[in-house]
Amino acid sequence: MSSNGAVCRLAIYPRFLRNEAFDSEALFALGDLDSNGTKGFSVGDRDMLSSIEDVHGFGCRSAAVARANERQRFVTKNNREPIRFQETSHYRGFYDMDADQVRSQGSSIYDVRIVPLEENDEPAHCHVELHVRNYVMKPSDVSIKRAISLERIAILNRFARTMSPPHMTVCGEDLDIAHQIETITLPPPEAFYSEP
Repeated sequence: MSSNGAVCRLAIYPRFLRNEAFDSEALFALGDLDSNGTKGFSVGDRDMLSSIEDVHGFGCRSAAVARANERQRFVTKNNREPIRFQETSHYRGFYDMDADQVRSQGSSIYDVRIVPLEENDEPAHCHVELHVRNYVMKPSDVSIKRAISLERIAILNRFARTMSPPHMTVCGEDLDIAHQIETITLPPPEAFYSEP
């Protein structure tokens, strides 16, 4: 996968916000992928999404799936429809990341992989996975747990250094709330990290 050397990270509002502000840690929020400590996040394979328009289409479809899933949970919990924009997810844009540089961020604690994993009929969907190496699996010592956590943060900081400037758009199904979506600006990747 990604012989052209790129994957894309989608920015879906409000997932990348914390305290109503853009948060790079939220953009790279890691989900638990298995019981062995593997963590990861979704990306798109730029071999399959070769144009900016292809990625925007992938992002708009991903946000639509998220909205549908969230709507069901929201209506069940609140007994009303969610308010568009304030209580719904919307695609805002994406960042390209150099796939080889992402893979090269492994360390003595983590092995980093990009794994194709079709999801919601999207063959371009992949995971960036951080696998805890065998000799540090199931840490019981607090100092080992802390080292794993600090290394994970360092890897995510290095991922940010591989990113392109953002490509932003408003999806066709969101044109009625474009004035609200356009108030959300995706920062340049330099805003995600401090220079050494």
